[in-house]
Amino acid sequence: MKSATPFAALLILFVVQPALAQVLVAHPDHFSIPLGEPLLVEFYGVLENDTLDDESAGELGATAELVTDVDFGSLVLNADGSFTYSPGVDFDGSDEFVYRASFGSVTSEAVVTLSACSGGPDVYTCWSESAFLDIVNASGYITFQEGFEDDLVWGDART
Repeated sequence: MKSATPFAALLILFVVQPALAQVLVAHPDHFSIPLGEPLLVEFYGVLENDTLDDESAGELGATAELVTDVDFGSLVLNADGSFTYSPGVDFDGSDEFVYRASFGSVTSEAVVTLSACSGGPDVYTCWSESAFLDIVNASGYITFQEGFEDDLVWGDART
């Protein structure tokens, strides 16, 4: 008499969960340049302040692509976010371009404003006080100012 051979069944269950949606946010940028001088911005450039799920999009490998070109000069935007802008002859004012930050299929667009000014020999004379403070703070400095009648006392401390 033949005996029945028991067999074991193995059930493998794969649970597929949808991938979490990634959030890419391209933030506007502003760069000031002395009149008639080219602006050279190194990597991560326009991607520097962009975020991918609250982390640096540039550091995670996001790329930049030109959407709308400048009107008053020439621009070369590289995929790593770096760019070169050369204003037109005797240009004094603002120019802008729009770029698209991409990470896989996730994209976001932002405007970059470029300001040339004839305020003086260095870029600091071109910035408004609030723009200057924003850039100093973004560089890791804490700034403060106190008014003594009409005089301002400036100070800073590196964070």
